[in-house]
Amino acid sequence: MKGKRLLWIIGVTVALFLLLFGTLKPSPIHKFPIPLFAQLEAEHSKHSKSYRFYGINTLYEQHVKLFGWKEIDRLGSKGIYEKNGNTVSIITYKNGFQLIANE
Repeated sequence: MKGKRLLWIIGVTVALFLLLFGTLKPSPIHKFPIPLFAQLEAEHSKHSKSYRFYGINTLYEQHVKLFGWKEIDRLGSKGIYEKNGNTVSIITYKNGFQLIANE
């Protein structure tokens, strides 16, 4: 009985870890976390990329904060995040988002 409970706790812990951290990957722009299945749609420059992804929401914003990025400003659909002196803007729209490095 005690072994099953321990196994259950380990399983739930692993599942939560994968849910929180396994669904994101680092982008080429300051290693800002983006959804694992986001597809690069356009590369405007080395500092600006557009991705196609349905489902950018408040849960994603919480994941970004777990990776150490702090939201410093919000202008409608544009969020501005900062970490270690790097600033990134993410603009969300219906079919995806654009990630821009602020220099």
